[in-house]
Amino acid sequence: SHAPAAALGEALAQLPPALLVAVVFGDDFPERLLALRRDIRRQFLLESVLLCTAGGILGIGVGTGVAWSICAYAGWPFFLSASAALSGLAVATGVGVFCGLYPAHRAATLDPIEALRK
Repeated sequence: SHAPAAALGEALAQLPPALLVAVVFGDDFPERLLALRRDIRRQFLLESVLLCTAGGILGIGVGTGVAWSICAYAGWPFFLSASAALSGLAVATGVGVFCGLYPAHRAATLDPIEALRK
Protein backbone atom coordinates (compact mmCIF):
# COMPACT_ATOMS: atom_id res chain seq x y z
CA SER A 1 0.00 0.00 0.00
CA HIS A 2 1.13 3.57 -0.68
CA ALA A 3 -0.59 5.03 2.36
CA PRO A 4 2.60 5.84 4.36
CA ALA A 5 4.20 7.61 1.38
CA ALA A 6 1.02 9.57 0.70
CA ALA A 7 0.75 10.53 4.37
CA LEU A 8 4.35 11.76 4.40
CA GLY A 9 3.77 13.76 1.22
CA GLU A 10 0.64 15.31 2.68
CA ALA A 11 2.46 16.19 5.90
CA LEU A 12 5.28 17.88 3.98
CA ALA A 13 2.77 19.80 1.86
CA GLN A 14 1.23 21.22 5.04
CA LEU A 15 4.52 22.71 6.28
CA PRO A 16 4.66 26.47 5.90
CA PRO A 17 6.97 27.55 3.08
CA ALA A 18 8.87 29.83 5.48
CA LEU A 19 9.78 26.81 7.59
CA LEU A 20 11.04 25.00 4.50
CA VAL A 21 13.16 28.01 3.56
CA ALA A 22 14.58 28.15 7.10
CA VAL A 23 15.43 24.45 7.01
CA VAL A 24 17.10 24.71 3.59
CA PHE A 25 19.10 27.90 4.21
CA GLY A 26 19.54 27.82 7.98
CA ASP A 27 20.24 30.90 10.07
CA ASP A 28 22.19 32.79 7.40
CA PHE A 29 19.12 33.31 5.21
CA PRO A 30 19.43 37.14 4.97
CA GLU A 31 23.05 36.87 3.83
CA ARG A 32 22.19 34.13 1.36
CA LEU A 33 19.30 36.14 -0.03
CA LEU A 34 21.57 38.53 -1.96
CA ALA A 35 23.60 35.68 -3.41
CA LEU A 36 20.39 33.84 -4.22
CA ARG A 37 19.04 36.84 -6.16
CA ARG A 38 22.27 37.14 -8.12
CA ASP A 39 22.15 33.42 -8.90
CA ILE A 40 18.50 33.62 -10.00
CA ARG A 41 19.23 36.58 -12.27
CA ARG A 42 22.22 34.78 -13.77
CA GLN A 43 20.29 31.55 -14.26
CA PHE A 44 17.35 33.24 -16.01
CA LEU A 45 19.65 35.24 -18.27
CA LEU A 46 21.77 32.20 -19.10
CA GLU A 47 18.68 30.17 -19.95
CA SER A 48 17.39 32.90 -22.26
CA VAL A 49 20.74 33.26 -24.04
CA LEU A 50 21.17 29.50 -24.44
CA LEU A 51 17.67 29.03 -25.83
CA CYS A 52 18.03 31.87 -28.32
CA THR A 53 21.52 30.74 -29.36
CA ALA A 54 20.27 27.18 -29.86
CA GLY A 55 17.40 28.59 -31.93
CA GLY A 56 19.89 30.60 -33.97
CA ILE A 57 22.01 27.52 -34.63
CA LEU A 58 18.93 25.55 -35.60
CA GLY A 59 17.79 28.40 -37.86
CA ILE A 60 21.18 28.55 -39.58
CA GLY A 61 21.06 24.79 -40.12
CA VAL A 62 17.51 24.76 -41.49
CA GLY A 63 18.13 27.84 -43.61
CA THR A 64 21.30 26.36 -45.04
CA GLY A 65 19.53 23.09 -45.82
CA VAL A 66 16.62 24.82 -47.54
CA ALA A 67 18.93 27.12 -49.51
CA TRP A 68 21.10 24.18 -50.58
CA SER A 69 18.01 22.22 -51.66
CA ILE A 70 16.70 25.10 -53.75
CA CYS A 71 20.11 25.67 -55.34
CA ALA A 72 20.46 21.95 -56.09
CA TYR A 73 16.98 21.82 -57.63
CA ALA A 74 17.49 24.96 -59.73
CA GLY A 75 21.05 24.07 -60.74
CA TRP A 76 22.53 27.16 -59.12
CA PRO A 77 25.85 27.22 -57.31
CA PHE A 78 25.56 27.14 -53.52
CA PHE A 79 27.63 29.43 -51.32
CA LEU A 80 27.41 29.74 -47.55
CA SER A 81 28.73 33.02 -46.21
CA ALA A 82 30.38 32.53 -42.83
CA SER A 83 29.87 36.20 -41.99
CA ALA A 84 26.12 35.92 -42.65
CA ALA A 85 25.85 32.80 -40.48
CA LEU A 86 27.85 34.40 -37.66
CA SER A 87 25.81 37.59 -37.94
CA GLY A 88 22.61 35.57 -37.60
CA LEU A 89 24.01 33.79 -34.56
CA ALA A 90 25.08 37.10 -33.02
CA VAL A 91 21.60 38.56 -33.55
CA ALA A 92 19.98 35.49 -31.98
CA THR A 93 22.28 35.71 -28.97
CA GLY A 94 21.66 39.45 -28.67
CA VAL A 95 17.91 38.83 -28.70
CA GLY A 96 18.43 36.32 -25.89
CA VAL A 97 20.29 38.88 -23.79
CA PHE A 98 17.85 41.71 -24.52
CA CYS A 99 14.70 39.66 -23.99
CA GLY A 100 16.11 37.90 -20.93
CA LEU A 101 17.10 40.97 -18.93
CA TYR A 102 13.64 42.01 -17.74
CA PRO A 103 12.41 38.52 -16.75
CA ALA A 104 15.74 37.85 -15.01
CA HIS A 105 15.49 41.09 -13.04
CA ARG A 106 11.84 40.45 -12.24
CA ALA A 107 12.49 36.90 -11.01
CA ALA A 108 15.44 38.03 -8.90
CA THR A 109 13.43 40.72 -7.14
CA LEU A 110 10.53 38.43 -6.18
CA ASP A 111 10.26 37.68 -2.49
CA PRO A 112 11.28 34.00 -2.23
CA ILE A 113 8.80 33.23 0.56
CA GLU A 114 5.90 34.78 -1.38
CA ALA A 115 7.01 32.96 -4.54
CA LEU A 116 6.99 29.66 -2.62
CA ARG A 117 3.49 30.33 -1.34
CA LYS A 118 2.07 30.81 -4.84
